[in-house]
Parts: sequence; C-alpha cells; structure tokens
Amino acid sequence: MNKIKVALAGQPNCGKSTIFNLVSGIDQHIANYPGVTVDKKTGNFKYDNHKIEMVDLP
Repeated sequence: MNKIKVALAGQPNCGKSTIFNLVSGIDQHIANYPGVTVDKKTGNFKYDNHKIEMVDLP
C-alpha cells in the first residue's frame, strides 16, 4: 500500500476546508469569511491501494 501526503494550501477563504471535508469525510467548521481555520487539520483515508494523509493548512 502506497502512502501519499497531501497539503491543501492557498489564499484565505478559497475553499481549502471545503475540499478537505468532501474528500476526507471529516466535517470541520467552514464559514464565508477568512480566518476560520486557525490550526492545521489532518485527515487519513484510503483510496484504491493508497493510504492518504491530507492536511488542511490555515
């Protein structure tokens, strides 16, 4: 099984947490203003034969 690490980085309020929620299945708080994600969030899941660790950066 391959292990893949993915970091979601970008401008504030561009949809990083929305993508994180959709792909990882974890439901973290999102809002329509910048500064909601203040700490990195990590989610682990499997896809095909890959173990994926995804990090949502502030």
